[in-house]
Amino acid sequence: MHLLTADERKRAFRKLAGLLKPGGRLVITLRHGPEPEGRPMAEVSNDELLALGRTQALDALGFGTTQDELGRGDVYWSYVVFQLPDDGTGALPLLRHLILLDDKSSTYKLALLQVLVRIADSCRGAVLRRDEEFVTLPFGLVALYWIKIYKPLLLDNQFRQQPGNLNCGFAKESFQRLNQIGHDLRLGAVLSGERAKILFGALRDVRATIKDMPARYLTLPNDTAPVFPCYSEKIRAPDSITLDLQFLSAFGEFRVPTHLWDAMTHYACWIEPAINNEWCQIMMSYHRRQGEDVSLGNLFQALTWKNDERTTTEVRAIVERMKHSGQTPQCVWTGNSLARAKYEVDHCFPYANWFNNDLWNLMPATEKANGSKSNKLPAGELLLLSKDRILEWWEGAYQTPVLESRFFTEAIASLPGIRERSLGSVFDGVVRQRVHLKHEQNMPEWSSP
Repeated sequence: MHLLTADERKRAFRKLAGLLKPGGRLVITLRHGPEPEGRPMAEVSNDELLALGRTQALDALGFGTTQDELGRGDVYWSYVVFQLPDDGTGALPLLRHLILLDDKSSTYKLALLQVLVRIADSCRGAVLRRDEEFVTLPFGLVALYWIKIYKPLLLDNQFRQQPGNLNCGFAKESFQRLNQIGHDLRLGAVLSGERAKILFGALRDVRATIKDMPARYLTLPNDTAPVFPCYSEKIRAPDSITLDLQFLSAFGEFRVPTHLWDAMTHYACWIEPAINNEWCQIMMSYHRRQGEDVSLGNLFQALTWKNDERTTTEVRAIVERMKHSGQTPQCVWTGNSLARAKYEVDHCFPYANWFNNDLWNLMPATEKANGSKSNKLPAGELLLLSKDRILEWWEGAYQTPVLESRFFTEAIASLPGIRERSLGSVFDGVVRQRVHLKHEQNMPEWSSP
C-alpha cells in the first residue's frame, strides 16, 4: 500500500512467491483508512492479493480483517496467508515449476498439462494401466482433449499460441475442417463418412505434435529426461469412428508419472486456474508484440473448458416413452411411482460440482425429492438402499440397441474401476466415485428423501 503501482505490486509478489519452499508460507497485511500525514498510501485489497496468489499457484489458507492495535477507530488492517502447496511427494512443486518456470516457446506445454488435468478430473476410468511409476492413458484420448481445448482458441477465435505466427503445426487441413463436425466430441459419439475422416486426420496430426513438442521438451528440472513418455502406433483411417477407449487406445500410449496423476486428481481445482492464468498472460503477450488489442476476459472465456451440455431433455423423453408404453418408472430415491406424479431428471452427482451429463448420471426423481436433494451428494447408505431401483432404471431406459453402447462407453471412461460391461459393475463405479467426490470436494450429503 506504500504507493507501489499495480505492475510493481505484481512483480514484487512474483519475487516473494519465488522465495517460498514447498510448504512455505507468505503473510501479507494491508493498512486501510486515512493516509498518515506526510505518508501517501494506495488502496490495495485482499481481492487483488488473492488474484495475484492464483497467478503464482499459491494456496490461500486464510484471509480477513483485524482492528488497529493502536486503537485508531478509522484505521483497520486486512491480511492474507498464502502457502506453496506440497503433497509430500514432490508432485505439486514439480507441477508449479512446469506451469510457471519452465521455458516456453508456445502454449503447447501448458496445453498438455491442461489436457492431463482435465482427464484426471473427469475421466479416471480411462486409465489403461497403473503401477508405482506410471499411469498409462490412451494417446488418442490425450489428442482428443487437445482438440477440445484448442478448437475454440483457433477456430472460434484467432488467438495467438506462439510469437509472430497465427499458424500452429497441428492445425492442418483436418483441424481447420473440424467445425463441419459440430461440437459433438464427447466420449461415445459415433461419426462416419467424411466426419470420421476429418476427426481421424485431426487426431493423427495432433498426436504427432504432442509427441514431438511438449511431451519431448517437458523435462525434469536440470534433466533431459521427458516427464511424460509416449508411444505412438500406426493406425489406418476407419470408415466410421466410435469415440471409445478401444479406438483411442489404437493411437498408442501416453504415460503420466503416478505421483503427478494423483496430484492432478486431488488438486485439479487448484492446478487448472494456475494453468489458465499463465496461458492467458502468454497469449496476451503474443498479441501485444503484434500491436493487437485483446481482452483478457475474452481469452479466459475461450480457454474455459467446454463441458458437455447440461441437458435432461433426452432422458425426459425416455421417461415419457416408458409411461406411454405402460411401464411405470419410479423415483430412484423414494420408490414412488412417476406415472402421474410431477418429476425431474436428477444428476446423481450434482452437475454444479462435477460437470458430468452422462446417461448413467441422469435419474428420474419426484419433484419434491429432486428439490430436497438439490446440489448435494447422495449419502453412501441412501445410494446402497436405492441400488435396485437405479439398476432397474438403467436397464429399462438405456439397455436398447441405440443407447446401450453409449451408456457403457461413457461409464467406463468417467467412473473408476469398471472392468466389465455390466450394470452391477457400473454401480460399483458410482459407489467409488461418490467416495472420491466426498473426500476431494467435501460436498454436503443428502440422506433423507
